[in-house]
Amino acid sequence: LAGTKAISMPIVKNVSHGFSGFTTNEHLEMMLQLNYLQNHKPRFDQDVLIRQREVHSEEIRNKLSDPQTIFAEKIQSLWWNEHPRYMPWTLEDLDQLDLKKSAQFYQLLMGPSVGRHYLFVGNLDKNQLYPLIETYLDIPSEKAELNITKREDPRLTEVVKDSLNLGSEPVGHYEMSTILRMSPTLHDRLKIHV
Repeated sequence: LAGTKAISMPIVKNVSHGFSGFTTNEHLEMMLQLNYLQNHKPRFDQDVLIRQREVHSEEIRNKLSDPQTIFAEKIQSLWWNEHPRYMPWTLEDLDQLDLKKSAQFYQLLMGPSVGRHYLFVGNLDKNQLYPLIETYLDIPSEKAELNITKREDPRLTEVVKDSLNLGSEPVGHYEMSTILRMSPTLHDRLKIHV
């Protein structure tokens, strides 16, 4: 992959999961090949798991020495009622990591039989994209619904004003206006008052 600009990576967040990637038109097929491999032939390596445990163990130990981090994690835990996807990692969590269970969980979320929606953003050619989708994403071209839209117009057409209320008094105000190609200054585009 040296010299190519193609990245595809699986992502598991608190409330969503999927794949993310970026590339150039020249390397689009390579990015989709990487995505195909991550769907159909993912690698699970015990040595990598051991190294990741070591790295994350050190991160957790460092976090435990920072009072602000401990406080923030306690607030997060209370806010989300100790939901597992929002809880901070502990050393005990790392000890329980199992490669076989991780592979099963990955296949459940990311496997080839899982329904997905794909969003491609960029200067794309339908004639180039259709055959690649059919080949690497397992979507027959007659079922693929491609809606390629070029965004020439600004998305915001008016100034948006709002207040953030955290507690009993407003603590922040913001104004957001359209970011035009020939816009004046950054200050005029985004004004934040605290």
